[in-house]
Amino acid sequence: FGSADNEDNLDILHHDPLSQFYNRHHDNNIEQWQSPLERLSPLPSSLNSQGESSPTLHAGSPFVINSGWQHSHQIDVHRQQHDNDNQQQQQSQYKLKTRSTGTTIAALLANNSTVLILAADTRATDDSTVADKRCEKLHTLAKNVWCAGAGTSADVEAMVRRVKFTFWKRGVLNGQNVGIGNMGSSNSGSRGKSTTQLSSSEDNDVPIASVMAILHYLRTQLQKTRGALGVNLLVGGYEYGLKRAYLAAVHPHGSMDVVTYAALGSGGLAATGVLESRYPQLGCSECTIEEGIRLAVDAVKAGIDNDLGSGSQVDVCVISADGVMYRRAIVKEEELEWIDDNDSWYDAARKEKEIDRSIVSGVNGFG
Repeated sequence: FGSADNEDNLDILHHDPLSQFYNRHHDNNIEQWQSPLERLSPLPSSLNSQGESSPTLHAGSPFVINSGWQHSHQIDVHRQQHDNDNQQQQQSQYKLKTRSTGTTIAALLANNSTVLILAADTRATDDSTVADKRCEKLHTLAKNVWCAGAGTSADVEAMVRRVKFTFWKRGVLNGQNVGIGNMGSSNSGSRGKSTTQLSSSEDNDVPIASVMAILHYLRTQLQKTRGALGVNLLVGGYEYGLKRAYLAAVHPHGSMDVVTYAALGSGGLAATGVLESRYPQLGCSECTIEEGIRLAVDAVKAGIDNDLGSGSQVDVCVISADGVMYRRAIVKEEELEWIDDNDSWYDAARKEKEIDRSIVSGVNGFG
């Protein structure tokens, strides 16, 4: 081959279309192809090729980007951590503050499970403050069904009124020959006349209801709230169809225990100790009404003596086939006695003037 042929061959190679395609995609002076997303938010690699500084990481925290350009698709760990801290502060700022409450309630079955006895104290507390010394903790659900409530007073009363109104409606419909859960009509007052006038007119108008129907309704309502309501109940009554009394402990999440005796509340541990030590010896069949009332009252008094949130008086409710007996302040509140001026030791000390000022003024001179 001659030199002319070599030059022709070089020209052919120079004008080769494949070489032009290669040069077009590998020439640094020609702008590289970019996707529409990269045109809006270029990748860090494209910026590095243009001579911009790459992102740097802080030496103390390898996860927090300290300086440099950040891609919009990258996770800003520092900002995310800052948002989480603000969210936690807001949650702690608006977190509901719960307050402790105090109650002692007790209940038991007597006279071969034909009589139900409920007992409760009357002190309502707001944290460390006594809000009410005559609070009613025994509530009417139906003419033959009562309950003792512990927990948040507003939640207990709201639930009691809901149950009472629901079964009052069922009793009215039952009186119109539409039976949907109550026992008998709303006018069936001859079955179980109350031996005591109840606290309000609406309690006198409630019909007779099934104990199991009320327990089922309470469990359904509490399960819907998932424990948001502070409702602890001892629910019981006389079931005329089965001719016996029933007692159940209902808890805030809707769980239920059918028992022969129980105690709940902040003083429930002390009350349960009294019940467990004496009730098995009496037995449900051998326990009379008088012994059951005394045992329930002693259990509540044990809660009052061992719990600062329980106190004041003791109320008692007895439910049987003959009706309901409800008594308030069956045990009155203890009061401090006044010192009589005629006491011998006080009179002698006053005459001899031997009372030390530091002792009279209080403990260690304070108070």
